[in-house]
Amino acid sequence: MKYNRFIWLVLLFVMGCDSSPLNPSKDMPASVLKSNPNKNRTVEQVTKACREKTQQRFASILQDRGLPFPPKNIELLAFKQERKLEIYANKILLHTYDFTAYSGKRGPKTKEGDRQIPEGIYGVEYLNPNSKFHISIKINYPNTRDITRAEKAGIVNPGSDIFIHGKDLSIGCIAIGDAYIEEVFSLVSMVGTENVRVFIFPNDARKNGKFLPCEVCPADVDELYTELKGELIKY
Repeated sequence: MKYNRFIWLVLLFVMGCDSSPLNPSKDMPASVLKSNPNKNRTVEQVTKACREKTQQRFASILQDRGLPFPPKNIELLAFKQERKLEIYANKILLHTYDFTAYSGKRGPKTKEGDRQIPEGIYGVEYLNPNSKFHISIKINYPNTRDITRAEKAGIVNPGSDIFIHGKDLSIGCIAIGDAYIEEVFSLVSMVGTENVRVFIFPNDARKNGKFLPCEVCPADVDELYTELKGELIKY
């Protein structure tokens, strides 16, 4: 395990990625999935293995609000400055997860290799039960706005392969650790990927009514932040 982590750290250094491991939350439960060297797990197997733990986390909160488990829809709200991922159902906060790693700066992702975690409104494309980062959730970056931004800036490759995943390494993705990704992955699986929305914000503007100044600022950043603020005030 230590050797594998060393290899990943070397790889990140070579790729020039400013990946900062963070302290995991003190209440992080144990991972229920063993390592998978054969890469032959299915989404259904992962969901079944993680269901009990996921149900313990969310079922009572939902039931107290008169909602079923699993809920019909969920939203994932990520805040880059705070390094937090919040899960909502019917605008009800179910849980907050800490990032276990972070890369890049405030501001949208614009091109391949810029180390940026995207900012915007996304859906979930698919679940990967055999990720090198334990298991992972693929978001649909680049979306239409991201593609348009790249085209206007003359950027050929806006990047791809952005995930919410386990471990404590990040190359423009959202890492929340193995134990926590098991809960989020299995909940998304039970809800259905088509019923999940993902919002990624530069910071939590609910605290002072505004987003912090971007550090990497494309031409459409003001328009994007106006749209994001309109969504954030609903929560």
